[in-house]
Amino acid sequence: EDAESEDTESGDNGAKDKKNVKITFLHIPPLSAEAGNPITLKGYLTAHWRVKRLYAVIFASKGRTHEVDFVHARETGMIATIPGELVERGGFAYAIRSIDNLGVTRDHFANADNPHPVSMLGFSKATNQKRQLKRFDGNRSQFSLSGQYLAYGRRYPYPEVLSGETTESRSDNLWKTQLEYLYRPLNFLHDFRFGIGVMRGHWPTVGGAPVITEDAPGVNYGYSEINLELHRWFTVGGRLILGANTVGFTMGAAGIARIGDLAGTHAAAEIETIGNVGSRTDLRFTWVTVPKFPMALGIEFTDWPTSQEGYTPDAANLYYDVAFQTQKATIGLRIGNTKRVQSLDGGYQGGLRFAYGL
Repeated sequence: EDAESEDTESGDNGAKDKKNVKITFLHIPPLSAEAGNPITLKGYLTAHWRVKRLYAVIFASKGRTHEVDFVHARETGMIATIPGELVERGGFAYAIRSIDNLGVTRDHFANADNPHPVSMLGFSKATNQKRQLKRFDGNRSQFSLSGQYLAYGRRYPYPEVLSGETTESRSDNLWKTQLEYLYRPLNFLHDFRFGIGVMRGHWPTVGGAPVITEDAPGVNYGYSEINLELHRWFTVGGRLILGANTVGFTMGAAGIARIGDLAGTHAAAEIETIGNVGSRTDLRFTWVTVPKFPMALGIEFTDWPTSQEGYTPDAANLYYDVAFQTQKATIGLRIGNTKRVQSLDGGYQGGLRFAYGL
């Protein structure tokens, strides 16, 4: 489309025809585009010798406008590139204008009152990865080291109350440390990770003597995990665990589901089980309302560090996490309460985590 130009005064022969040529701009307007990707507008300009400037006016969100100049691609061809940052997720509109050598402004395609809308098809693969990577401060890789200690209160040492004896407070405890490497492809495969860990527990004691004479429970293990992004706000993951303890070789698995922004506010549910060790279910809500200080509140149901019936009753561990986060490093702290089914009083837990991104 184009608006007609007024004829100028005529001269003799070819000069007369040349001055009578109308200024027009012909192009095929795009109806849709991928958000975040640049758009190239191409067209044909007549009487280009009479045009001082040809440009596109971009009407973005919140009443913002931007101007993008056309340049000559060939003698009469014109081309303009709308930057990706102006190709907004919610769509945008544009119009094309020119200013001739006499300073007259013309609308050649659409106008300020009725601009041409361009709808968005979604983010391109490359743009989506850049957008997601920005949420993680540009860090595709991350190394992390964490440690955790849990101690439970007094309880009866056996499934049945055989006497009035109780275990000594905090003698039923365990600690765990873990080293992990994570890499984020940020496509359908959102991330994968590898790690190694050590967990050790202690049998509760009565009068200073452990209720079981076997070796202290625990496991040395390694694991691999993948997380798949099924939707921008929903990811699922799986973990394979291989380990060994006093019983022998063991293996386990875990499943994870997360709803929300993994770099911000989200809810997560995780179920994990390891042979000869036990199982756990972790429910957690993470939020980022204070910049650089992510926090989480969660509860863990588990019979760790051993699944021997009666000697390690199910426990409910309530915890609160808070971290200080910079562009590369994160330092986290965990505090919380621990209590087994047969606990006569409460226990406590604490943890530290350090992560560094690359």
